[in-house]
Amino acid sequence: MKIFSLIKSAFTAMIANKLRTALTVLGMVIGISSVIVVFSAGEGINGLVLGQIQSFGTDIIISEIRIPSNKKGGSKEMESGISMVQGVQITTLKLEDMEDVNQLPNVQDSYAGMMSQNKISYGNESKKAFILGTNEAYINIDKTEIKSGRFFTEAEDKSLTQVAILGSEIKEDLFGNRDPIGKFIKIKKTKFRVIGVAKERGAVVGMNFDDYV
Repeated sequence: MKIFSLIKSAFTAMIANKLRTALTVLGMVIGISSVIVVFSAGEGINGLVLGQIQSFGTDIIISEIRIPSNKKGGSKEMESGISMVQGVQITTLKLEDMEDVNQLPNVQDSYAGMMSQNKISYGNESKKAFILGTNEAYINIDKTEIKSGRFFTEAEDKSLTQVAILGSEIKEDLFGNRDPIGKFIKIKKTKFRVIGVAKERGAVVGMNFDDYV
């Protein structure tokens, strides 16, 4: 009986103080909604990050050269080797280092890579795109798949044969519906024979793999 009296008193107080009741209810709604939004955003970001990692490879370790910046004031910041490698003599992470890493029992394979951005052209068509120079083991480790043609071989790698694989967007931009296999493109002024076209992959960790050569 006492419980019913308390409930009745509570409703009477709520009706008598409509503004205070409305503000209290509004505060509760906003608080609960905020918690739901935060948890939902957290789950969404977590799923996005995990999806990016899985699309790149969950059993891959990347080691990147870092070069001290030239900023004044004793800054300890490091600049990416990818963006600063031109004109800088690299004394670490050479191919010999990669071969040493391959001797480790828990390493299945490895590839080395150097990235830059240059003008690519075929006939009257040209565009600026990312260039990834790498070795033949790349295709065994990375998630890239070949749609047509093939990847280059160890023999072509060792002999520095000038061959190239095009990302799907590069292929469309330079060749349209034409078959690029066997054709020669120019990276700056050097000719490279196209031997393969990669399957469409999209962006991974902010990098558009379809816009690569």
